[in-house]
Amino acid sequence: MKTLLLAILLLAVTATTTHAQKNDEWRTVKEENGIVVKFKYTDCDPEAGFDQESVLLQVTNTTNDVLTVDWDLQLWYNGVCKTCEDPYGEYVRTIEIGAGAVMEGTCSIRGDYRFNIFSKFTDPNFKGKNPDELTRFELANFKVTKFQH
Repeated sequence: MKTLLLAILLLAVTATTTHAQKNDEWRTVKEENGIVVKFKYTDCDPEAGFDQESVLLQVTNTTNDVLTVDWDLQLWYNGVCKTCEDPYGEYVRTIEIGAGAVMEGTCSIRGDYRFNIFSKFTDPNFKGKNPDELTRFELANFKVTKFQH
């Protein structure tokens, strides 16, 4: 009985810690040539549509130069990469970021889509069948160059 109670307590603490880490702190996913990319999971209540969990990206330019950053956004939902074979370039991201600037995603539907990744629906009114859930993401073919006017 003690073992069962200990296991339940450990699970509760782990779940709480994971949830707190998921929603409260930025974690670095990429650091290259003066660009630092961080992410965090957050609960979003957009102006329209269903409540959802999203991954927000934050891109920081630590240099004194204007930079161009390119990457291919690869997204795995339910363990399957849905964007790895992107024949139309829909998931290619390019940004120009000023010296010392920070660009960051938001939950707003008016925000810059390049910094917001759908994770899963959290709205109790969402009744979709077999809902997708983000299980992994990657910023593939990541490249940083000086901005050319």
